[in-house]
Amino acid sequence: MRFKKSILCLVPALLFSSPAFSFDFSVTDNAASCTACDPITCGNCSNPASGTVCPFQEALNIASCNGEDDTIILAAGNYDPSTAAPIACTPAFCYNGAIAPENSSLSILGAGAGQTVIDCGNQAGVRGLDCRNFLPDDSATQLVISGISFQNCLVADFGGGLNVMVVNADVVLEGNEFVNNEALGAGAAFLNSAGGHAGYTLNRNFFFNNRSTGSEGGAVFANTTNGTIVATNNVVAGNTANGGEGGGFSLEVF
Repeated sequence: MRFKKSILCLVPALLFSSPAFSFDFSVTDNAASCTACDPITCGNCSNPASGTVCPFQEALNIASCNGEDDTIILAAGNYDPSTAAPIACTPAFCYNGAIAPENSSLSILGAGAGQTVIDCGNQAGVRGLDCRNFLPDDSATQLVISGISFQNCLVADFGGGLNVMVVNADVVLEGNEFVNNEALGAGAAFLNSAGGHAGYTLNRNFFFNNRSTGSEGGAVFANTTNGTIVATNNVVAGNTANGGEGGGFSLEVF
């Protein structure tokens, strides 16, 4: 069954918790290097000492290699993804599990929208955050992204502020803000299940002035096969889709 729609839903809020057993990373926007982790080989990717403050990309690199649940706590500040230098991603902060795919959970928790800000600075080809390559059967994975502003990101493919590629995982976007992002499709966020039965929950997010220039989903384009998409308490305003459906949300359940 296939659904495509632009929606604004107001229903009771979802509550979630971080994984019970995980390594907690502390991240600031000006942290010095905390690791020699090589994300190409996963060499030297042991967890840093508890309480060590890391740059965001280095925390993502370790989390993609350590084989356990992880929580990355982003302090308030302005984060520039054009400086992240990730592996196999469009310039962006990037979790890429291609070297050591995991069926583990990842929580990326900001200090709150408007406080923790990923700002692409309207630089062409720069995305805010990219999360991809969990295990082919990632059914034990939960990806939580909360309390972050994504703004001024411009890419020529899908997902200006955020690109998520999973199979059967649960993905939760909670309390984020997406403002002035642009992509060919899914101006703010692209949630792609790659033919799997992923479940998506979008709660208390704010989507304003995001644009799809040639496909659907001015703000969000999400797809899943026999999975679920739940959108609650989101504010969706001023988003546009040129050349496709869903100026706000385009949601597909096959």
